[in-house]
Amino acid sequence: MKSNMNADPTLGLVDTQKPSTIVLASGDAAEAEFSGGFLKCVERALSKGWKVEVIAWKDGLSQEYRSQRFVNRWRDQFTVIELDDFCEEMLAVYISKHTLA
Repeated sequence: MKSNMNADPTLGLVDTQKPSTIVLASGDAAEAEFSGGFLKCVERALSKGWKVEVIAWKDGLSQEYRSQRFVNRWRDQFTVIELDDFCEEMLAVYISKHTLA
């Protein structure tokens, strides 16, 4: 699925009249074969007035999203949610789900 989205997941979506919030569960910002990758898509959405939330593991998050240039430019529209902060809760749910069976 990710490779299909890399073509440009924002095509058409960000051109709506009323921007809202996009949640992206990938933090690598890597370029793809057919596009500039998620970073370019995120920047396109932000430039069209969208808010973007990237959900990723801390070690999997591209430094591009943490760069001073990016943070200064998009601070009011861009949020990073690190999955690491929820690791214990996710593990507890997983364990309770699999030990009750």
